Amino acid sequence: MIHIINQTIRNHQVDSDRVYLTGVSRGGHGTSGLAKKYPEKFSAIVPIAGALSCKSNCEGMADLPMWIFHNDCDPVVDYEYPQTAVTYLELNWKDHLSKNRNWI
Repeated sequence: MIHIINQTIRNHQVDSDRVYLTGVSRGGHGTSGLAKKYPEKFSAIVPIAGALSCKSNCEGMADLPMWIFHNDCDPVVDYEYPQTAVTYLELNWKDHLSKNRNWI
């Protein structure tokens, strides 16, 4: 996927400072996975109903604006995934996040 994004930026008139990533369900999981691996590539992410996991390798995501959507009654993807990730980010980068206010 990152290859496709890089190729699109390279071959088309794309402002590389304005690349946003979103996805629903499995795409929401992919959104967070790509953002964890390449946080510098995106201006912001919006994972929707995805299994966002932040038990490790989330350091770069503290500077990445996020808007995370998930229904607590989702019968497929457990609400605990995004809730745990947000709690982890808040606890580990509390001072940093309060200064930057760049995610919800």
